[in-house]
Order: sequence, then C-alpha cells, then structure tokens
Amino acid sequence: MLWLFPGPRKIGHVVLDVHTMVYSLTMILLGLQAVIFGVFSKVYAVTTGLIPNPPRLERLFQWFRLETGLIVGMICMFLGIIGSCWAVGIWGQHEFQALDPVQTLRLVIPSVGMIAIGGEIILASFIFGVLGLAQK
Repeated sequence: MLWLFPGPRKIGHVVLDVHTMVYSLTMILLGLQAVIFGVFSKVYAVTTGLIPNPPRLERLFQWFRLETGLIVGMICMFLGIIGSCWAVGIWGQHEFQALDPVQTLRLVIPSVGMIAIGGEIILASFIFGVLGLAQK
C-alpha cells in the first residue's frame, strides 16, 4: 500500500492504483486481526491449562503492557487523524467542491487504515491486559 502512495504503479501492462490500496488495507487489517486472535487464543489456552506456558508468552507479557498498546494505538490513530485533516484541508483549498477521487483516496485510504489499526490495537490491549490478569 505504501508503494502505491506516491501514485499509480505499473507492473508489465498492469496498472495498480487506489483500488489495489483498498485491497491492501483489507489484507493488512485481516492480518492484524489474525495475529491478535492467535495471541488471544494462546493466552486463553495457557490460562485454562490446555497448554504449558511458553517462555515467549511470558516475555510478551513483560514487554507488551496495556500502556504500550495504548501508546502505539494512539500514535497510529493520531497519524490517521493528521492524514484525514490533511485531506480535508486539500478539500477546503478547493472550496469543498468535488475532487479527483483517485488523488483524494490516495491519502484517505492510508489515513482511515491507520485510524482503524490504532483502534484495534487499543481495544486488543485492553483484552490482552484482562487475559494477562488471569495469566498472573
């Protein structure tokens, strides 16, 4: 998706543009959700005694705390809000009239993605923290 941020890219006779960015964002969000689900599943399996406590999980709990997730999530959301404000500023420069959707989406897609990723990280941090209480 970042590769497409500056403009459309051509691979052979195929042109990749904002439509590919939308699908890229979808894959990024699904990947993040899969990782979060995997971590939650592992923590649940350990806390219920289904599997032994792996050392990696203990290190994860030491490194990744609620505060860490909140900070990372807020930074992601902040970047997305900045990008969104930038897009609205560009729209304002055009007196809030119709814009070229392809150019606008090139900024809006990553901005919305960062807001969604930040929100997911924040919410996952709360659940991870609750699951971690049972771990201790």
